Amino acid sequence: MNFAFRRHLKFLLLIVAVIVIGLSVYYFTQNLDSHINTDIQGRLANTTDYISNYYKLKLEGELSVLETLAFCAAKEEDMASSEILRVNMLDVQLVSNYFSVFAIDKNGKDITADGKPLTFDSSEYLQRALNNERGISDLIIDRRTYKKAVILYTPIVDEEEIKGALCAYTTFESFNSSVHISTYDKMVNSYIIAGDGEVIVSPDMGRISIFKNNFFSYLADSSICGSDTIVDNFKRGEEGFFCFEHKDNSHYAYYKPLGLKDWYTICEVPQSYVDQEFNTIRNIAMSLFIGLAIAFLLILIFIIIAERQSNRELQKTNEELRINDMRFKMLTSLSRDVIFEWDLEKDSIIFPNGPNKRILYQPIEKGFPEKAVEEAHVHPEDGAKFIRFHRDIPDDMEKITGEFRLRERGDKFIWCRFEERLIRDEKTGKVVKVIGWIVDIDKQKKKLEMLELKTRIDSGSGLYNKLSTELQVKECLKKYARDRHAMIVVDIDDFKMINDKKGHLYGDQVLSDTAKVLKLCFRETDILGRIGGDEFMILIKNIESEISVAYKAAKILRYINNVHNVTASAGIAIYPEDGESFEELYHNADLAMYQAKSQNKNRYVFYNELDDD
Repeated sequence: MNFAFRRHLKFLLLIVAVIVIGLSVYYFTQNLDSHINTDIQGRLANTTDYISNYYKLKLEGELSVLETLAFCAAKEEDMASSEILRVNMLDVQLVSNYFSVFAIDKNGKDITADGKPLTFDSSEYLQRALNNERGISDLIIDRRTYKKAVILYTPIVDEEEIKGALCAYTTFESFNSSVHISTYDKMVNSYIIAGDGEVIVSPDMGRISIFKNNFFSYLADSSICGSDTIVDNFKRGEEGFFCFEHKDNSHYAYYKPLGLKDWYTICEVPQSYVDQEFNTIRNIAMSLFIGLAIAFLLILIFIIIAERQSNRELQKTNEELRINDMRFKMLTSLSRDVIFEWDLEKDSIIFPNGPNKRILYQPIEKGFPEKAVEEAHVHPEDGAKFIRFHRDIPDDMEKITGEFRLRERGDKFIWCRFEERLIRDEKTGKVVKVIGWIVDIDKQKKKLEMLELKTRIDSGSGLYNKLSTELQVKECLKKYARDRHAMIVVDIDDFKMINDKKGHLYGDQVLSDTAKVLKLCFRETDILGRIGGDEFMILIKNIESEISVAYKAAKILRYINNVHNVTASAGIAIYPEDGESFEELYHNADLAMYQAKSQNKNRYVFYNELDDD
């Protein structure tokens, strides 16, 4: 009677489960549409925020190039007659998207790379530089070509005295192609809009640009609900979400202040793409329901068949056990591993195929596992763990695996893996017998330990640790001995004071964020490592010129300062001029770094400049 009741209960529970899943899928599909607007608004807001931050970061990189050049210009006594300054400006102009790179001394004299006069008034940017400002201009019109253009500017500072301004002029087309950002979602189009509605950056070539020249003009010519509110939000510096029609197609859009001048970031996506994505989810839900229904039907059929065959299966159990026992004995006679059977109730252990040939002592037959530890069959450091492994067995485990060192001969130990199957009493669930395999893994273990030693990563920063960094650099110098490389040693200034004032947790965060800055600023092929508490090492492979290295060094020092308002000092050594081995490069870069610290910190110094100081 109880057996029949349990069988009927199983069928009832399966039917109820099918009904619950069906109702859940129905509810999901019916309410999916109400969540589309909320979901796409949130995703567009996140995408807009991502683009705004990444855009500002790229613009900061452009300004860092000019700052590096401004640092060189500050060393010239007379910028107007300096041939070195003109050559440096021309080099930057040739390798960048700049139409022109020029300097302005504090008297208002323009100094161009190619000697050609400017086609616009530069006094505004000089005035901004004299006020210690750096940034980008509004869109201007080139009086020579009548094309839209922008000016990037930064002050030239020598020992806290502003000597003028260093500027870069680029046409609208060049600026647009150099700073445009494709989002991680290929169907989202991104725009940068000026405060007056002028479109500054539009999607890549080959993609549909809806807002052509002026965003406000597009709003005025379109029947967008709440367009007046959008214009007012732009004036107040607020963000928002709106829907609109374009050529009989619906679109979603989100706008947010860029955080630079009065510019805005706008992201839009076609509704057809959103519908396609959610239709996919809806189809998946229906497929899941159908699959579950079929699965439950198969389970019902399986239960019916299993119930009918249960009696016949019980009759075969004893025969199967006998056959399995014979199979076990045959396998143990053929296996090269040590196989043992541990009877916990009788406190006995047997080895059907004998002990391993590498083990010369008599194996344990009683008092396992404690006696194995007492007689030094197990390495002293593994003894407590070995006993816990065999005594503290979880209730729900059917198999346990552990690795320990067993004595081979004399005082020599080898690594072995224990794989043990647990046989429990059906009534109490207590383990009564263990069938185990002892596998010799000594060679694999030692090889793995050596491999881990060479490739170990510093846990605090995610970069190579000191040993791994040294190995990587030495391998690079050996493999690419004919190329030029640059080693940079970076040290956080006054790091002990940071720990003392703000605590070690804050100090750890500074180190972690410094590692993130290094990963952002360098290529994947460059070698990045943490070689001390607050000291980092970078090897830039196959450098083009020292000015490119200087640009990288200035960039990371600025980024470190921007993240936590802390400063760092860097020393640079060039291979092979400053050293042909890891030790020579490290020593010379370290000397240059300490020279930077002695010069009021927050700067970088090349090793080849030490003789001049």
